[in-house]
Amino acid sequence: MIDLNNFRYIISIFNILKEKNSVGQEKEVLNHYSDFYCAKYDWSNKEQYEGKNLIESNIKVFRIYYDENINTSYVLKFEDKFYDIKGVKEIGYKDGIEITAQYKSNK
Repeated sequence: MIDLNNFRYIISIFNILKEKNSVGQEKEVLNHYSDFYCAKYDWSNKEQYEGKNLIESNIKVFRIYYDENINTSYVLKFEDKFYDIKGVKEIGYKDGIEITAQYKSNK
């Protein structure tokens, strides 16, 4: 059972739609799906790529009530940053879901 006392944060979930503009080029548009109260857990690490390019990678885990529509094709917004959803795991028997999300920024 999920404890409501841990739900101190609000996240917004968006799905990505592909639309054509007036010239006929496809562009991705964020479509607001829903807002959720959640519990948040942090992971932080730094990854080194070739050369001297250092990428900061923030990984966060959010727990929300169960929603069967959320999957890895969605995007999550938390504190004015957009995170790619990397994993969705069911908690219990449809009690909730655990979303692993990643934000990358170049340094």
